Amino acid sequence: MAVTAVVALFLDHFGGAVVGLAAAAVVILGRRISGSWDEEAFWLALLQTVALVATGIAAGRAGVALRRTATTPEGAGTLPEPAFGSLGLLDADIALERLKEEVDRAHAHGRPLSLVVVDVHLLDPAMSREARRSAHRAVSRIFESRIGERDVPFALSKDRLAAILPETSMAQAWDRIGSVLDAVAGGSFNIRSEENDRALADTVELAVGLAETGPGIVGADALLDAATAALPSHMHSDSGDLA
Repeated sequence: MAVTAVVALFLDHFGGAVVGLAAAAVVILGRRISGSWDEEAFWLALLQTVALVATGIAAGRAGVALRRTATTPEGAGTLPEPAFGSLGLLDADIALERLKEEVDRAHAHGRPLSLVVVDVHLLDPAMSREARRSAHRAVSRIFESRIGERDVPFALSKDRLAAILPETSMAQAWDRIGSVLDAVAGGSFNIRSEENDRALADTVELAVGLAETGPGIVGADALLDAATAALPSHMHSDSGDLA
């Protein structure tokens, strides 16, 4: 059982089950070779098989959990969960490298490229931490789902989202962002401690900045600066802690 547990730690629960079955086969083979194989030995071997398989499965699951913990970057989870989880929003460092690639590609092929930056401002500074997290998560979910399939949504901070829009002019980008704003205006979010959903329109205000590559914008940093500068000046970022 000890050998089964150690080997299964390097596998997942399916691999652990296979290791457990292999160990059980070795035990049964040893009993048959030693001659101690009768009806009583059969039931004992059955119990040992079940125990070995269960050990392998448990150790395999433990190994997966340990490896996942070891590879999780320190500080992960300080942003809303959708930014780095199931919704596919990239973190800022990876996205900015992708932006540089897209800017170079756009210049090389003479194609348009737009960048949108969206600030999410919470209207009620007194909102609970849970409510703030849920509101940001709902906006992130809408933003990621309404952006085009070829676009690259990412999170610059907990209250600032952005997206790279390849082969998209500013006019086309506004049409796409319009669907995001419409969805937020009609959307809602749930707070576990409350029975009723809250309307996003009563909770958040979005500010949008757009920029497109052109003669005056020749690099990724310049494109990001232009999109950020295009944000309405009266808006300010919510600096509350979502952790």
